[in-house]
Amino acid sequence: MNRFTLIVLTALLMILLIVILYFSLSTLFAKIKNAIFNIKIKKFIIAVTESFDNLSHGKFPQSETIEFICLNINKDKEMKDLFYKKAEEVLTDTDHETITRKFMDEINNKINHNVSFIYEDSYSDDLNDLITITASYDIKDEKANEFLLNCLKNNSKRIRTHAFSVISLRGDINTFAKAVVITCDKLADYSFEEIKTALNKFKDRKILLPVLKRLKDETDNIKLKLTLRDYLES
Repeated sequence: MNRFTLIVLTALLMILLIVILYFSLSTLFAKIKNAIFNIKIKKFIIAVTESFDNLSHGKFPQSETIEFICLNINKDKEMKDLFYKKAEEVLTDTDHETITRKFMDEINNKINHNVSFIYEDSYSDDLNDLITITASYDIKDEKANEFLLNCLKNNSKRIRTHAFSVISLRGDINTFAKAVVITCDKLADYSFEEIKTALNKFKDRKILLPVLKRLKDETDNIKLKLTLRDYLES
């Protein structure tokens, strides 16, 4: 073997070793990065779970926990999606509307939002998250209320149900009454029990029942009249 051939083979061997080393280190760094992320996301899930568990018992989460949640939501979309998915579950059924809305307000104020109430006809994660975000908006915010009412006409039942839950949580009786009318117009999509459950989510019965009675007496919509009659008599 002459000297030139030896040099070429040595060079090729070095290149091969460099390539192997590069991919080995890349794989190692990827595993380390993934392990660190898994640790972070586990801590994030624990913080979110504890926060909503506290809210379910009428306790406001600690400020340090809120800061931790917001910091991670701003950094990572996956964590943001996890938070709003959990928030959607809680907003669907909570007995502590005021404190839950206060919590969502703190979160939303500390998150980098560029909110634009763009309506979509079908389901999307962004639309679903936007519905959750509006839970903390002022109940007289007309843009938010109009957006939520439009969501009741969405092709996705999940979007419609979530929007109705948030409208109930916000507690604006005028928007809620409009939501009842829209829902009763779409009886093909809702059973009476589903409408009854939605009506029961509005906690202030002293305000709700007179409004429903007036709606029943004044409406020319037979479906709405019968649905409200059955509800008021049940």
